[in-house]
Order: sequence, then structure tokens, then C-alpha cells
Amino acid sequence: MAMTHERIEIKEHDKGSVMGTSYIGPEDRETFYEELKRRCFNLEK
Repeated sequence: MAMTHERIEIKEHDKGSVMGTSYIGPEDRETFYEELKRRCFNLEK
């Protein structure tokens, strides 16, 4: 659970439906997002 209003919502999709949602609050949002983009090819912002 993210304890901040500046959180990132991550939704896990499978064949068009949402399978789950997670909320995180990384200390360095930009670095985290760049690493996530590098690892997740289907990432949508």
C-alpha cells in the first residue's frame, strides 16, 4: 500500500480484463518509471 498521494497505480491485465491493481510510492518516481519501462514492453502511462 502506498502511503502517499503521489503514488503509482499498476494494473495487471490478461486478455483485456484487469486481473489486479497495486499502488506503490517509490522515493524516486522518475528512476523507478524508467526502470519499469525498460523491463515492461507493454507499459502504458
